[in-house]
Amino acid sequence: MAPLVRAFMKSLRLEETAEFRSLEQDWPALAGPRLAPHTRPGPLDATGALTVFVDHSVWLAEIQRTGQAELLVELQAKYGKTKVRGLRLRLDPGK
Repeated sequence: MAPLVRAFMKSLRLEETAEFRSLEQDWPALAGPRLAPHTRPGPLDATGALTVFVDHSVWLAEIQRTGQAELLVELQAKYGKTKVRGLRLRLDPGK
């Protein structure tokens, strides 16, 4: 990508949007067969915290207890530790 186009996209935060566009497609592989059916990726904030929406409070507690660290490792392996610095688990407002 040309430097001028990259700078323009970065100024509009479109570069990050394009980079994470594949996140929804890759989510089943990243989250795994146990977590993927109960979760979906949300926005990535300026601090590098990715919101992960969870479909039920029982699953939210389970992921906090046993799956959060593993999911973060998978995301950081794909996108880098400086891009995804942490996770925020939230109940899915769409459910």
